[in-house]
Amino acid sequence: MTHSWLQSFLDDLGAFAAWVQQTYGEPFDPARIVREDVRAWRAHLLMVRRCKPATVNRRLAALRAFCRWAVAVRAAREGTAGLPSR
Repeated sequence: MTHSWLQSFLDDLGAFAAWVQQTYGEPFDPARIVREDVRAWRAHLLMVRRCKPATVNRRLAALRAFCRWAVAVRAAREGTAGLPSR
């Protein structure tokens, strides 16, 4: 794993966590991620932030990987952190 890849991964997760806090006024909690949050964040990235599709896809991939990890370590339940495969 290269430093730049890891930094991008952490930045992408941080961006989602910051969006959650700004949008809901609550600290980020992996156990509370639901598909509707992910869809809303995707829409925010595309329409408000005007991110390119490649950037949106990268950010969603990072979040998907994080959610798989959170389920594996029991920080989130399968149905709660479940993300669309793509």
